[in-house]
Amino acid sequence: MINFKKYIKKGQILLAVMVLMYNINEKIIFGVENDEVHGRMEGDKIFMNLSTTVDLPHQPPKESTEELYQDVFLALLMPYIQIEVEKYYSTYLSQTPLVDPYSIYINSISRPNGYRSFVFDISLQVNPYIGPHILVGTDNIDFTVEGNGRVKVKKFEHIKSYDLPPIYEHIMTEIV
Repeated sequence: MINFKKYIKKGQILLAVMVLMYNINEKIIFGVENDEVHGRMEGDKIFMNLSTTVDLPHQPPKESTEELYQDVFLALLMPYIQIEVEKYYSTYLSQTPLVDPYSIYINSISRPNGYRSFVFDISLQVNPYIGPHILVGTDNIDFTVEGNGRVKVKKFEHIKSYDLPPIYEHIMTEIV
């Protein structure tokens, strides 16, 4: 068993990625539980979890006022985020991917008109998924939010596509 706790530094998270490998005529059972690797074998194939760490932007302390405010403002942007994700992926997938607020990262926020002005430029990174949280891509969305409540999408940028497992390939209408 491999323990990943010692490899994770502050500001990073552990991502589990399901991959498919061929059996080497050994009985192997493994997956990820309590930061240890476990998995399962089906027929001549092995399902395994590979893990990696990624640097994340600033994350507020758990249960802090800062985290609460961040969660509120992300919740208010969710309808706009979901519309942009649906617009982009409807060309490639017959099923609309979803975005969860906890999988949104704030790239940047600024006040282009200066201190105490109420126009904000916000850049977010989102990770849309289908089914049981199978990532389909990583995207950046840039917004302008005005003090009167108007939200304008300035830019949607698709960063990366992920291969779907064979069981979900039927929802692909075009290659991303």
